[in-house]
Order: sequence, then C-alpha cells, then structure tokens
Amino acid sequence: MGNNWGSQLGFHSLKTETSVLLSPKKEFMAFGLEASERYAILEELESDAKKHYYFPRFKMNLHTEKTLSEDTTIEDVNGKQLPALDIFAHAIRYMTDHMLDAISRTVSAETMVNINDICLVLTVPAIWGDSAKQFMRQAAYKAGIASQPRKGQLLIALEPEAVGVFCINSLTNQQRVDVKPGDRCMIVDCLDKR
Repeated sequence: MGNNWGSQLGFHSLKTETSVLLSPKKEFMAFGLEASERYAILEELESDAKKHYYFPRFKMNLHTEKTLSEDTTIEDVNGKQLPALDIFAHAIRYMTDHMLDAISRTVSAETMVNINDICLVLTVPAIWGDSAKQFMRQAAYKAGIASQPRKGQLLIALEPEAVGVFCINSLTNQQRVDVKPGDRCMIVDCLDKR
C-alpha cells in the first residue's frame, strides 16, 4: 500500500510518524504527520491545545518498558497519561481503515472488501519481547480488527522478519532469484524513529 503521506501537507513521503492526536474528550482526531500538523496549528492559535492529547512518535517510547500490559500508560506532550493500549488501538484502527479505503479505491465496484477476508500482519520492533507481542494483539482486538475467536486473522511479526519475507518474495517474484534453505540475507535497520 504505497502512499504519499505528506500530500495533504504539501510534500512527498512514503512514511509517516507514529503520532496520535485525541480531542479533549479522548476521541480520535488524527494520525501521523496530520496529527503533528494539526497539533502545531492548535498551538499556534493559542487555543485549547493543552486540553488535547498529543502523542508524538509514541511507539518507541515503549521500548524501555520491560513488560507491557493493559496497565501501561503513555504520557502525552503535556504530561497527561492515557492507557497505551488505547493509543495503539486508535493507531491500528486508523491504519486498518486507511488500508481498506486504499484497497476499495483500487478494486472494481462489484468487489467488496471485508476486513474478515484479510489476514493482517502487525509488526513489532525486534527489541520488543513476548509481552509486547501480546500487547499488540490486545490493541488489535480493542481496535476491532481481530478477536479471540478469529485470532488466525491476525499475525504478529518482528519487523526484520517481515522485511526479510517481503524482500525474498519480491526478489523471487520479480527477478526469479532462487532462494534455497541455508541461503542468507542481511537486513539493516537504520533506526528511523518515526
């Protein structure tokens, strides 16, 4: 799902930040670069920016946590804390809705895209442990994109593993490279902290 995340803001980017903006009533307002831009506008207008909840680049804030649970909280830019599970659920729900919208724009009108027909893969940083994987699963359940009865619809993968599988599949599908058991590849993570 290639996307120009910066197009609404006047520039081109294939990536976006993991930032979430919530209203004073804790309702979802924006994700990614749009969340950052909207919060900056709130600050410039000297409106009630501090009443909002803004979590810039929240994902990597959790890498120092030894265990993640339903009780884990994240602090926003103004020192207010909310359950991390809620913030991740908002982000996962947004990304899923965004993906479904992008798919529906590329298929014919007769083709219905249903979330229940899709196996979703959520990635977690390699430094995250088993509690983080379970945490992401719970956030996905809270976002409504999977559930315990349909748990096979959701896969949690380490980021480098997902990249490796994608690269190998891309190579074998496009360039007919033979990849055999025992072959090695190198994945370099340049630590982009978006």
